[in-house]
Amino acid sequence: MNDLTILNRDVEEVLSELASWEGDIRNATDYEETAIFLQRVKGLMKKVAEYYEPDRKRQYEIYQAVLLGINEFTKPLSKAEASMKTALTRYHRTISNKIAEGADSTELMKTAFPDVKGLSLVETWGHKVEDEAAVPREYLMVDEKAIAAEVKRMKGMTDIPGVTVERNYTVRSRSI
Repeated sequence: MNDLTILNRDVEEVLSELASWEGDIRNATDYEETAIFLQRVKGLMKKVAEYYEPDRKRQYEIYQAVLLGINEFTKPLSKAEASMKTALTRYHRTISNKIAEGADSTELMKTAFPDVKGLSLVETWGHKVEDEAAVPREYLMVDEKAIAAEVKRMKGMTDIPGVTVERNYTVRSRSI
């Protein structure tokens, strides 16, 4: 029997046991049996990962080599693309400014922008915050990461207005 066949058999066995597991812990014996079963599952997961690791590593190295080859050609092409798009946008802005200053828009639009198949100008909008204090509250974000760090640091003994602290438990397990 090869390693993959053994792994497959072991996984099927655990999944079969899992199907009959009720998932309800009523006493210390159930708790201990479930903990041991969990460790067995973790151990099997580790074995599966170890079995496939050499193939994953080899495939990843191939993938990295392919990406390197792609980037060798596309990096300079991407720079050229960005440069041309910037030049086209700058030209469009120049023409738009002339129209805003009162130039004949109908004639200028006909001569300034020839119809090029596959090329379009998309209007996009951006913003720049100039005064954070003036921004309305509905546009502000709560810093969840900072709150989580403070609650963890203080082990829940913190009083941040508008925040309720919850105690949660997470089971950690090692394979056996």
